[in-house]
Amino acid sequence: MIQLSNGQKRRRIPTDGITLRVEKDILDALRHEADEKQISTNTLASQIFKQHLNWHANAARAGFITIRKSTLIKLLNKASEEEIKEIGERVTETESQDFVLILRHQYDLESAINVIETWLKISGHSHKYKRTLGKHSYVIQHDLGKKWSIYLSEVYRLILLEFGQVVNRVNLTASTVHIEFEES
Repeated sequence: MIQLSNGQKRRRIPTDGITLRVEKDILDALRHEADEKQISTNTLASQIFKQHLNWHANAARAGFITIRKSTLIKLLNKASEEEIKEIGERVTETESQDFVLILRHQYDLESAINVIETWLKISGHSHKYKRTLGKHSYVIQHDLGKKWSIYLSEVYRLILLEFGQVVNRVNLTASTVHIEFEES
């Protein structure tokens, strides 16, 4: 365990070395991005490998596709708020277990939350997670409109309920979803 400055402990993850040959222009671009992020090229490469294994390698098999934000907003605007909730309900009932199993090989609360957090990072949605005395709080910020907030909140609320979590609060705006739940 490693003691962090905030008093929390983080387990030490074993590492191993590897030598790779990478095209010079790709390596230069990686070095530039690492400099911009103020991290080492090694750390950036590890993050990229982790993202690939946690998401990109299996996301298409789990039914995910890439879509432009403007297209998604236009499609959402064609549906009523009730229809958006129904879509979220159907997706959760018929697909959530399958995609979590494909991406994490198990279906429990921890793996479902891990998939959600990975998807949030991959999709570029800013989010903040806070845990205090058995209470969890997620704030997810996006720029896709109120109907996307409705969809996200419905999917997340139903997934949490499926695992017996008590959802205390769901607040929505046109760009933010705030969900609070308690461990059961």
